[in-house]
Amino acid sequence: MLPGDLIDRLRLPRIGELPILLGDGNEVDVALYLAIVLWHGEERIVQVLRTDGKALVGMSLLEGNRLRLDVVTEGEVTIEALP
Repeated sequence: MLPGDLIDRLRLPRIGELPILLGDGNEVDVALYLAIVLWHGEERIVQVLRTDGKALVGMSLLEGNRLRLDVVTEGEVTIEALP
């Protein structure tokens, strides 16, 4: 997920909409984009959802990695590829 202003600045191509189920049980359609990210030194094509909130990394991108979080304001986040 990326904020709309960043999607606009990056000029990501819109590829459609995706229905998602919210935590309150409501279903909404969210704009869907494509992006290329550099992940552990390799380019990967990923789908990006437009949000009004902050950027989030999905579990499919994190699969095969170790994630460490310092759960405090401005805490450190480390992502390492597993062997």
